[in-house]
Amino acid sequence: MRLATQKRSVFVATIFAACFDTGVAIKRSGSDMLDPGAHRGSKSFASLPHGSRIAILFRGQVFRGSGMWGGACNTSTEAVEKQLFMTKSALDKIVLPLEKASHTVDIYLFDSSNCSMLERIVGLLGTKGDRPRVLFQQSFRGNSQSDSMNRTVKEFTLHDPEKYRVILMLRFDVTYKSYIYEWPTVNYGKFNFYSHCELHSEDPRVCVNDIVQVMPGKYFVPWQRIVGKDNCFNGHPGPYGRDCGHFCYNQLVVAVGQENIGFVTGWMPEQKVREASPDLELF
Repeated sequence: MRLATQKRSVFVATIFAACFDTGVAIKRSGSDMLDPGAHRGSKSFASLPHGSRIAILFRGQVFRGSGMWGGACNTSTEAVEKQLFMTKSALDKIVLPLEKASHTVDIYLFDSSNCSMLERIVGLLGTKGDRPRVLFQQSFRGNSQSDSMNRTVKEFTLHDPEKYRVILMLRFDVTYKSYIYEWPTVNYGKFNFYSHCELHSEDPRVCVNDIVQVMPGKYFVPWQRIVGKDNCFNGHPGPYGRDCGHFCYNQLVVAVGQENIGFVTGWMPEQKVREASPDLELF
């Protein structure tokens, strides 16, 4: 399904998801959202030009069941409730604060489980006034993280990424626990990975936590060009997970310059990148 987009300057967000716990604590609810003020990260958030256009890209599988054999597009009550809970956290903690700060948010959904229930997510994300928040949705069959990321970035290049002030890339299977204006060290003028990897990883200077990417629209095409190459979502699992994006850092340095790479947070996991952080938690 393709919906017409408007030509304005935009911010694009890509977000990824992971390990979910029904007992996870989420800071405040959308109803008590605070205005960005004297909060961690608010200076960077406040630096976004008034009325920026923001793109949020969700990728991965939807409605995943519990356990090894749960699978995606699971129609059980538990799987549906978990997915809607995670989607609602993104709406409350990311989308609504951006809109409250005067920005226009365009949402793109890329589901790699080819799930017929994607409309449930579209319905929950809803509208802003009489304008639908979801401008584009696509379901396809993917067998790995690499399939999901490669298809997502390839498709989104057809939607004029540079018209967005910032792009957020997110996963469907993440619960967001803090507001976007509280993210500690994000710099919207740079390409941001979520964090460094744990200290005992192969090399903490170049291993990155790939659960979220935040970038100006101008960096999306350079990002798309390195995805699928060398150790960056290359589709060939290895001892350090080359089927994901933990080792995209060195290639991105070549593409955009080390001075243009940042991190959403200074937090680092202690044992593994799937650990819950103060800001988000994977399913």
